[in-house]
Amino acid sequence: MIRGIELTAIGRTQNFELRYEGGQYFGPRGEAVDNLLDMSCYICGNAFYTLEDDPIVFCPHCGNFERTRFENYEALCTWSRDQNWSFVRGLSIQYFAVFDGENWGIRPAQNKDDLLRTRRYQQVLDLMSEQL
Repeated sequence: MIRGIELTAIGRTQNFELRYEGGQYFGPRGEAVDNLLDMSCYICGNAFYTLEDDPIVFCPHCGNFERTRFENYEALCTWSRDQNWSFVRGLSIQYFAVFDGENWGIRPAQNKDDLLRTRRYQQVLDLMSEQL
């Protein structure tokens, strides 16, 4: 579980902190947030919030994509440019492009070496260097 995103609404084009009070979620300007989706990853089991009208297609905790596949690193980078990564600011992680011999995906880690040490990936490449 990535600490620091428990009360963050993570959308494809926007991210913002949430406040929970009296059974309702509120955005950064005190407005009620009615389009919040409470999600749970079926791979890692961690929960996260996304937006009904601007959902993310990956788990921010483990990087799993449920239905999206990438043929190559370039396709993953193209997808990545449309994702708002501002929720990562202030956290001690970043996302890396990984190739496991079959599929390209993303994984959160403090650094590239952490992922290479797992020996699960044939390639670990930078994904976010120009995105934050």
